[in-house]
Amino acid sequence: MMAYGGLAVSDRERGYYGSLWAQADSAGQGRLGGVQAVNFLTRSGLDRRILKQIWDVADRGVQGSLGQDEFFVALRLVGHAQ
Repeated sequence: MMAYGGLAVSDRERGYYGSLWAQADSAGQGRLGGVQAVNFLTRSGLDRRILKQIWDVADRGVQGSLGQDEFFVALRLVGHAQ
């Protein structure tokens, strides 16, 4: 297990989240801009208000973008909220 933003992520989750990261960051930039991340996360079907709260938690540095670790945190939170 590894920890991302204080969340323990199993090897299985890490593999799955990694495949989602590869889809979301298809350009290989290493960060997802806000629009890019929102476009990906809205596929979850969650209300935009909930996604905003998830973004606020995942974007710890208030950078307006997510790195892989922060994206994994967002995915975990999306899973809990669904």
